[in-house]
Amino acid sequence: MTTVEVRARRLPPFGREVRNMVWSRRRPVNFGGAILISLDWNLGGCWSPRIVLPSDTEPTLFDLSYLRGCEILVIHRPEHSRRHLDAVLAALRGVPVRLVANVALPRFE
Repeated sequence: MTTVEVRARRLPPFGREVRNMVWSRRRPVNFGGAILISLDWNLGGCWSPRIVLPSDTEPTLFDLSYLRGCEILVIHRPEHSRRHLDAVLAALRGVPVRLVANVALPRFE
């Protein structure tokens, strides 16, 4: 992928805040400095900053290049689409990132 193609892709939801934080060499206080990526709009909102990669959009359409070398924590529900989860993990491997933890969080009623 060329630099022009990367620049043409848009940031994911809440990506600007995370990108600016990474570019200024800051990291989140939570999770030992790992960047949180939620695969569900309703998951992880209490932890800021986070990125949302919704299941209705292919993760390769988003610019994730600013995450190069970062530790990543991917959170989702156990029933989340395996196809989407695999696509997200593949997109992150392509960046590449240093560490990816994949955590399925059950619902607590």
